[in-house]
Amino acid sequence: MTTGAVENADAIVQTLLRAGVEVAASLPDSWLTAVIERVEAEPRIRHLRVTREDEAVGICAGVALGGKRGIVICQNAGLLLSANALAGYALHHQLPVVLLVAYRGTEEDTFPYQKYKGVVTEPLLRGMGLPYRVLDRVPRRGPRAASGGGPAPTRRAARPAEVRLMRRSIAAGMVKDRLAADDVVVVGLGSTNRAWREQRAPQLTYVASDPMGMAPSLALGLAVARPERRVVLLEGDGDLAMDLGILVTIAAAAPSNLRVAVFANRRYETGGGQPLPGGAHLSFSAVAKAAGWDWAVEAPAEPDAAAALDELLRRDGLGLVALHIDAEEFQYANDGAPTSQVEDRVSFQRRLTGERS
Repeated sequence: MTTGAVENADAIVQTLLRAGVEVAASLPDSWLTAVIERVEAEPRIRHLRVTREDEAVGICAGVALGGKRGIVICQNAGLLLSANALAGYALHHQLPVVLLVAYRGTEEDTFPYQKYKGVVTEPLLRGMGLPYRVLDRVPRRGPRAASGGGPAPTRRAARPAEVRLMRRSIAAGMVKDRLAADDVVVVGLGSTNRAWREQRAPQLTYVASDPMGMAPSLALGLAVARPERRVVLLEGDGDLAMDLGILVTIAAAAPSNLRVAVFANRRYETGGGQPLPGGAHLSFSAVAKAAGWDWAVEAPAEPDAAAALDELLRRDGLGLVALHIDAEEFQYANDGAPTSQVEDRVSFQRRLTGERS
C-alpha cells in the first residue's frame, strides 16, 4: 500500500468525522483497501462489513432513520447493484444515503472487465436523478479532526499463523484430478479463476467473471439448460456470500447435474485481503443443508478435501463441498487475457454445441 494511498485514506476519514459520520458499511475493492482499513481502525466510526452493497444502502438508510449519519463504501459495481435500494430509500422514503464509490472502468483502469461499469455509472445516476460529484483527487484543506495525529494503526482479521490448511492451487488441482472428461466447469471471478487457469485442465470451462456474486446463478441456468452434462461450479466464499439466497433457489430447482466446490479462506482475497463478515462462524455446508440440499460438507484440511471431493463427484445428485484454504498474499495483477468476455462466451458456446452434437 503506497504512502499516497494511506494519506488519502486518512484525509477521507477526517472528512467523514467532520461531517459527523458515525457508521460506515463497506464491501471491499482493491482501490478502496486503504480507506476501508482506515475506517476499521477509527474508533468513532462503527464499521459494518456486508456481503452485498444493497445491504449497505439499507443499513445506512436505517442509520438515517435513527437520526445518525452513515456512509456506504463500495465500487461502482455496487452502486449499479444497489439501484433498486437507492430508488426505494433515497427517492421514495427520502432518507439521505451517501455513498463513497471507487469509479472503476475509467481510462486509467487497466482491467478490461471493469470497462462496462465506467460506461454506465453516470448515465444511471442521471437517469435516477441522484446528485453526485466526481473527485479526481482528495482535497487536503480544513482543520483535522482530533484523532491523535496521523492515521491510526490498521487492524486486519487473520487466521493464526500456525494454522496451515491448504493452498488454493492444491485444492484446484485436486478438483482437476477428479473431474470426468465431459464435465463442464463454471469458475467464479478473482483468485478462484486464476487458480483454475493455472491447472490447464482440459474440461470445457466458462469464466463467470463480473458481475460479482452471479456465478452460482449462471451455473444453475447452465445446468438446467444442459441436463445431460454435469456442471461443476468452482466458487470463492466472498462471491457466494454475496448471494446466499441462491442456495435456496438451487435447492428448490434441485438440478441433479450440478456440483459446487467453494474455496473458503474467510476473506475477499482479490478485494485486498479484507475479512469476510462473520467468516469465523460461517459454514456454507450448514447453510446449504438448512436450505434443503441433500448433501453438503466442510473440508477443513487436505485429507478431508480429498475424501469430500471423491464423494461429491461419485454420488448422484446435487452436492456442495466447502474447501478450507489458506489466506495467501494478496495479488491483483492484470492478467491481460488475449480475448474479450464476448469472444470467450462465443468460443464456449461453440464447443458446448459441438461436443454435444
